[in-house]
Amino acid sequence: MDAERMLEIFQTKPNVADDEDAKPLILTKGEIEFKNVIFAYDDRKEILKGINLKIGGGSTVAIVGETGSGKSTTLKLLHRFYDPKSGSIEIDGQDIRKLTMERYILPPCFCFENATSNWVMKLTNIVFAKTLRSCRKTQPFSMKPL
Repeated sequence: MDAERMLEIFQTKPNVADDEDAKPLILTKGEIEFKNVIFAYDDRKEILKGINLKIGGGSTVAIVGETGSGKSTTLKLLHRFYDPKSGSIEIDGQDIRKLTMERYILPPCFCFENATSNWVMKLTNIVFAKTLRSCRKTQPFSMKPL
């Protein structure tokens, strides 16, 4: 990638920003809940339609489906790369749209299917370790290994 393209990427404004009254995440049980989430990348086709999902803290969950069924989109919404068109996503009862982006960090936990992902998993593990150390400094919590 050339330097001009990198500069263009770094200057791109994010699609999602902090709300005026955003507050830091207060992590207690680690429960995640999708409440009637509807999402579309554009107005032509909804990718997720009325998703309701509750995941208990400390749970291990697999999201499985065909290509284009919304698996990656679900994770992108949880990590707040995008906001849902309607509905809400909550962590311990806190709507993630009302949380500060700076403090709202979830450890990336992805499992890829193909063989070319080994280097991505190693990079993810390094990022995860750094994120976990950072989170432990600011707020103690525990995670169960897979």
